[in-house]
Amino acid sequence: MSTCPNCGASASDDAIVCPECQAEIGPHTMPASRPSYEPQQFANVVGGVVLVGAVALFILLLSRCSGTTQQSTTRPSSTVPNAAVQACRDRVRSNANHPSTVSFATFGQSTDAGGPGGGYRVRLDFTAKNSFGLELKFQALCVFAPGSSSRMVDFGAWER
Repeated sequence: MSTCPNCGASASDDAIVCPECQAEIGPHTMPASRPSYEPQQFANVVGGVVLVGAVALFILLLSRCSGTTQQSTTRPSSTVPNAAVQACRDRVRSNANHPSTVSFATFGQSTDAGGPGGGYRVRLDFTAKNSFGLELKFQALCVFAPGSSSRMVDFGAWER
């Protein structure tokens, strides 16, 4: 038991204030504070997060770029007539719900002569708006009869 130096009242040994007059009688101990992070530890954490983000971005870009160039060993893509590309674009527009919103990608095109019997194939990336005005990404594939850039034997379009 301890005695209050202010009023003389008895208090327990672990009391911090007097139960009678509220005067401070016990030792003043501050509660343990949370450990602070050192600047070097903080820099290591930030560096690790940036590194993981950079690796994830690199993998994403690599996965999007893989397979974008399609070349045929039969005939180089430069021999596919522009008429075949234009016929494919016309078919895409004619099948679109809102043809005026169709926009073809500048670099999203590949052509080759790898169709059945050596016919031309044209792959186009394009965007078009739906009825709600949302722009969606699509891809189309047109396959032409051998030796013809106007007679299309197969057509398909799908959302990317």
